[in-house]
Amino acid sequence: MALIYTCENQVIEMALEKLKDDGLVSRDAYFNHDAPQNLRREVTYRDFDFLSRLSKTANVETIRSALAWLKQKGIVPQDATCDERAFDELRREVKAKFTIPGTSVTPVMERLLYMLSSAKRPRRMIGLGTYCGNALVWIVGPSCGRGRVYEAEKVYGIDIDADATERARENMGQLAHTDHIDLIAEDGLRAVERLAGPFDYVYLDVEGKDLGKGLYLELLKRLYGKIEKGGWVLAHDIVVPPFAKEFDEYLRYVRNKENFGESILFDVDAFGLELSVK
Repeated sequence: MALIYTCENQVIEMALEKLKDDGLVSRDAYFNHDAPQNLRREVTYRDFDFLSRLSKTANVETIRSALAWLKQKGIVPQDATCDERAFDELRREVKAKFTIPGTSVTPVMERLLYMLSSAKRPRRMIGLGTYCGNALVWIVGPSCGRGRVYEAEKVYGIDIDADATERARENMGQLAHTDHIDLIAEDGLRAVERLAGPFDYVYLDVEGKDLGKGLYLELLKRLYGKIEKGGWVLAHDIVVPPFAKEFDEYLRYVRNKENFGESILFDVDAFGLELSVK
């Protein structure tokens, strides 16, 4: 079984009050902490609409809570930090300078990706399915931009779409301290065979023509021997219902203690993120 992080009750209640104040839910709406998913008469945690709202409403409190939870579980050291001012500065710069046609990376996911990189401070990263750079920037954010908090050694961003990769190159080029980032238009399966490790951080957000999201597992198996002991693998879109069957084998693999010491589902928006620690 995976560890599952969900928002603390007080964060959920805070988000619900904000939604009431904004007129988005009824004043007498309530959160049933014991209700099963898909119960539409109440606000429940796996309710798609609520998670979509939550991801935009209480993302600061959610990520503070998640970092505290990671420390409690011993996944990150007690002195791990996330510089919220540096994140806010990066977000302002990205929103002003980046051109992104569309994205499933929600505000809370931006903060989560940034916080995880801040806590881990990876040296050698590889992102697969980096598109125009709107997920990659939050992963590498602590190591680039005017407010960088540490220096990384190397980052590879891989995407099969040459136009999207060029857009990502233009976007990332707007930021300071990005010389360590190499954006490559290439099929991910070929790239992971070619690029030398070791890696201590892997990000997956791909979809194959034949395998769909099952491509995550194929990529991970080819990368596995290049991932350092203690390295992290992040998989986006993990709770999207249409992808559930395609992720079955991937989740069995990363939640197998013989492959990864720990695997954690961050159930913080309608897309989700699985963090697996080798």
